[in-house]
Amino acid sequence: MKKQILLLPGYDGSGEKTFKKLVPLLSRKYSVETIDYPYFSNPKKQYNLDELVDFVDKKVKDKAIILGFSMGGFVASKYANKYPEKTEKLILVSSSTVPLLDTRLKILLNMASLFFKSRILAFVITKWFLQSNLKDFPLPKPGRNFKAEQGYAVFGSLIKVMREIKMEKIKAKKMAILFEDDNSFPALLCGPKLKKEGFEVKIFKTGGHAEGADYWEKVAKVI
Repeated sequence: MKKQILLLPGYDGSGEKTFKKLVPLLSRKYSVETIDYPYFSNPKKQYNLDELVDFVDKKVKDKAIILGFSMGGFVASKYANKYPEKTEKLILVSSSTVPLLDTRLKILLNMASLFFKSRILAFVITKWFLQSNLKDFPLPKPGRNFKAEQGYAVFGSLIKVMREIKMEKIKAKKMAILFEDDNSFPALLCGPKLKKEGFEVKIFKTGGHAEGADYWEKVAKVI
């Protein structure tokens, strides 16, 4: 019987869309399943980290490899900590166990946590973010079909996860796949930290944040 591998997307994507290229590359070796976070079907609710982790747990059949991309890495890390007996291996792709925030980003996150308590403000800020052309901003923009009305649930849940996730001991086998040209989780910053946490770290020069044409092929080769 094939081992189950559960793929957790970033904040903005459905598992099916995010891992469209990765699923067929892994399906020969694994029983592959993707996850859509519940806030996509319930745009009026913001989910905290524990709620997302428990949602993931409902998808685990027995013991699974948990792969988290981007924000999915925070959820996957918390899952591996909370359910070590159900985690065959933890794999982080363009991610880390906790956010790497400088002072500017910490202030921005704290401000956002206040603004996104209001649905009206969340709508206005989301619409501005979608239309803006921010440079060197660590948060990648969501897909083309993303609507400002989704901002309250999606960004609100992201903020909760980023504020709640803490570095905790993870007993499972651990691997991290990073890219040097990834602005959200740069390998030069995340790599040394993850090695200290006991991760086997694989680093590629190019690929961005799932932007390179062969990004998922590179990921599949080392899993």
